[in-house]
Amino acid sequence: LVHDEVERPVMGQIPPNDWGFRLAPNPVRTWLDRGARWSAHTPLGWPVWWMALAIGLLVVAPGLPSRRLVIPLALSGLLYGLGYLPASVACELRYHLWTMLAVLIAALIAASDMAGGTMPDRRRLLLAAAPVLLVTILCVAWRLA
Repeated sequence: LVHDEVERPVMGQIPPNDWGFRLAPNPVRTWLDRGARWSAHTPLGWPVWWMALAIGLLVVAPGLPSRRLVIPLALSGLLYGLGYLPASVACELRYHLWTMLAVLIAALIAASDMAGGTMPDRRRLLLAAAPVLLVTILCVAWRLA
């Protein structure tokens, strides 16, 4: 729950170094930087949203054919993100990339299973959606306040 501006996720420049290495401007990095800054203002850039999605995936995963992939990926992303809870030393987006990527991969695999016809029952889907909806509503309300 933050009001502050998001740190730039893609490095704009590198501090002086002994090797003379520098980062030359290029259109691809500029495009990535704009996309990363935009996503940081949406649920896609909020690590807590991805952790809520991981909880939802853990609810639906037991009934999916790919549960042996979905469960470890979702759990890994969730536990890694929760590791910053006791003493968060990492507020920059780069520290949360594993949480976001692991849960994204798990979500894509789960979505593939569901698109293939393995649909969890309605109660389980509603239970899985609850953490994501709750976090989205709380975060949007906090940012608008």
